[in-house]
Amino acid sequence: MLYPLLMAEGPSPLPFVSPLFSDHMVVQRDRPNTIWGWGRPGETIEVTIANQRTTGKANQAGRWVVRFNPPSVGGPYTLRVTGSQTAEFKDVLVGDVWFCSGQSNMEMGLGAVQNGPQEVAAANHPQIRLYSVPKVLSARPLEVNPGTWSVCTPANAGKDGWGGFSAVGYFFGREIHQQTKVPIGLIQSAWGGTIAEAWVSQPGLELFPEFHPVIKQLEEEVAGARRTYEQRVAAWYQTNDSGEKAGWQMERAATGWTPASSANFADIGLANWDGIVWFRNTFNLDGPSDDLILELGMIDDADTVWVNGVQVGQTWGYDTLRRYAIPRSALRSGENVVHVRVLDTTQGGGLWSDPSVLRLVAGSRSVQSLAQGWQFRKGVSFASLPAFPLRTENNPNVPTVLSNAMVAPVTPFAIRGAIWYQGESNGNRGYQYRTLLPALIADWRRMWDQGDFPFYIVQLAPWQARVHEPRESDWAELREAQLMTALRVPNSGIAVTTDIGDADDIHPANKKDVGLRLARIALAKDYGRSEIVYSGPIYTGMTKSGGVIRLKFDHAKGLRGDLSGFAIAGADRKFVWANARIMGEEVWVNSPKVADPVAVRFGWDINPASGLFNEAGLPASPFRTDDWPGLSVGRK
Repeated sequence: MLYPLLMAEGPSPLPFVSPLFSDHMVVQRDRPNTIWGWGRPGETIEVTIANQRTTGKANQAGRWVVRFNPPSVGGPYTLRVTGSQTAEFKDVLVGDVWFCSGQSNMEMGLGAVQNGPQEVAAANHPQIRLYSVPKVLSARPLEVNPGTWSVCTPANAGKDGWGGFSAVGYFFGREIHQQTKVPIGLIQSAWGGTIAEAWVSQPGLELFPEFHPVIKQLEEEVAGARRTYEQRVAAWYQTNDSGEKAGWQMERAATGWTPASSANFADIGLANWDGIVWFRNTFNLDGPSDDLILELGMIDDADTVWVNGVQVGQTWGYDTLRRYAIPRSALRSGENVVHVRVLDTTQGGGLWSDPSVLRLVAGSRSVQSLAQGWQFRKGVSFASLPAFPLRTENNPNVPTVLSNAMVAPVTPFAIRGAIWYQGESNGNRGYQYRTLLPALIADWRRMWDQGDFPFYIVQLAPWQARVHEPRESDWAELREAQLMTALRVPNSGIAVTTDIGDADDIHPANKKDVGLRLARIALAKDYGRSEIVYSGPIYTGMTKSGGVIRLKFDHAKGLRGDLSGFAIAGADRKFVWANARIMGEEVWVNSPKVADPVAVRFGWDINPASGLFNEAGLPASPFRTDDWPGLSVGRK
């Protein structure tokens, strides 16, 4: 399915009442609700529910907004809107509305989870109502993104596989409803594989200079100064690539080029370097061919390829096979020269497929191998370059486009709070996430204008094979950023999931416990259930006694478990697995390999051992004492 980038403010004509209001909806209890739509400029709008009547007027653009106080919890009620038109919504309940957002682990449907068919069959809860925000992109905030409220039934909650309603949202809402007997409305606005900054508005990203270039690009597109993506890429290279400026793609001689064993960054001493590197190779022909194909395998991240100075291809994506047709007019008898410009933005770079697949092909016949004979020239470091252009159409991973299309149309519909399961797509940017996630929360609270409503975060679940030695970890840093946000941002919380992941699947099937842990937080903090333990152990500080580090925790009553996930280090920061033992509500850690320890880490990997629990069976969040709040925060 294609998701074009919308440029209009919304569909035309705009509806009399926003489609967020329909039969079977839930409106938020105990606070004013806002209803809005579009009519004739200046006309009077009347909203009636349970014999309460409220009026408002449409502005000069025809947009009207009416605020009304909901009747008592329960229902069903009928909500009626009258003006130049009339709309009537039946089977309306008054209760609590929660916004459920994030990427694929929030989007994952009820039918795809553990015991999915049984859970779907049991999803018959007349007082739980579901609303899914359609997947749309927009360069500017939309007024309307139409969906429909439905009653929670097996048919509505659980289509096959991913097509059902958010499993995390469902289990969260079901638990709150069963514990409180209050009607629950769940709004799902999620999109798999998406970055956090796509869910933040333009004002919310003002403090992030790294996102400004693409925001400017969106502004230009909205204004009509629209160039093709290929034109933007070409202009970026022409401005920033010293190799193209010097005409390296036109050179026939090998002067200035260094021989290389391959065209992979790691093999030329650039394993940890990001930026532009040019590669050169040659092939010989007896005469031009009409059907010659250049196969280069996969290239990390972007490439531009010339043959004899003629550009034959350009691709972005480390996991995409490069297969470029060479025009007959670009070829010559004798020696032909191939130039490959590679732009790497993070981690490994270059041509990374097996060298045996690098070749020239005519039809099904391999003409010449290009496994050997490569030369290279180092270009510009990525750190010194401005942001690379993003393809905006059909791309949800562009800053602001999901906020514009899948958050803005929902505001200012009254809600109780939000739950958030995202981070995998920001997994290598944990230090940025320390400020990005709080910025998202602040941005949403500004957009809804309903105060500091609850915002509850799911910490990333484990994934991939478990390692045998302590090491640095991007995902551990992302989990740390999520925990820091939950501890620092008012009225927020975190559900730790390090014990319910799946090494073989980034989408673990146990979504029930995720929803239940989020519900525990809400029940304890928002529904007066103070007796509920809502958090696993959270590291709060350490003291040192000889060669032992004593770790202190909140939510530490009844500590238990195997403690294989602890590592310890001295001043050299070389971590080794530690001996750990529970002493009341503390954990004492030491190692005979570290005589003078200064730091401890727990669960510090993408798939950590997670053996520390409290009396409620909730796991401890991963942490490190060597880079906690106040200790080198933001060093990257």
